[in-house]
Amino acid sequence: PGVVVFEDPPDVQQHKSRQNSFFPDKMFRLFALTSPLLSAVQCLSSLQFLERLDLSYNLLRGLPWDFSHSLSSLQELRLDHNLLQHVASLGELDSLRKLDLSYNHIQSMDVGALVGLSSLSVLSLEGNRLEVLREGLLSRQQRLEVLKLGHNNVSLIEAEALTPLRKLTLLSLRGNQLTHVKFKTLLKLQTTSTHLHMSSNPWFCDCELQLKKYFFLKREKRSPRELMHAPEVSCAVK
Repeated sequence: PGVVVFEDPPDVQQHKSRQNSFFPDKMFRLFALTSPLLSAVQCLSSLQFLERLDLSYNLLRGLPWDFSHSLSSLQELRLDHNLLQHVASLGELDSLRKLDLSYNHIQSMDVGALVGLSSLSVLSLEGNRLEVLREGLLSRQQRLEVLKLGHNNVSLIEAEALTPLRKLTLLSLRGNQLTHVKFKTLLKLQTTSTHLHMSSNPWFCDCELQLKKYFFLKREKRSPRELMHAPEVSCAVK
């Protein structure tokens, strides 16, 4: 009672229709009306053949430690637009390829939070309150292709945080609090085709930043004029 498992309210439907580029519409959706959602989430453990699960817009503040138990076929999971503040562990989801944790209140994640997600290819953490990208958080994400960290409060990327990412094609760090990133940190990326979105940060202009900007734009084969006037990285302090 109080839980509907087949439909969203009209305003949520309209918003989700604009997000189809991240997840297709055809998936299992759970929308809580009155009763606590966590008890309904716990019932998911028997859906071992489920491939897509949408738990967005449910005012979730946490997840049961065993919520992913038996979800061995799950490939896409949406937890966006909830009230999550901390992510401890998402369990063993070896088949999961797409995870959306955007627009929560996430301030921290355990280093082992994603350790059971070795097949992940798309991870969105946009619109949260993360301050540090820690070493070890992405240690099992060698297959990750898209990492969205825009519009957080990230001011530090630890030196080895990006090292495991051997297939990354897009790294978005727009709208954070980055003033400086060590050149060798970005060189740890294992692919030469990674697109970096790093605008709207309060960059401090030093020689290392100018070198990074020139190196990555040249790698993308921009013209000399584009190299001089590229808008991707602008300085807040000169």
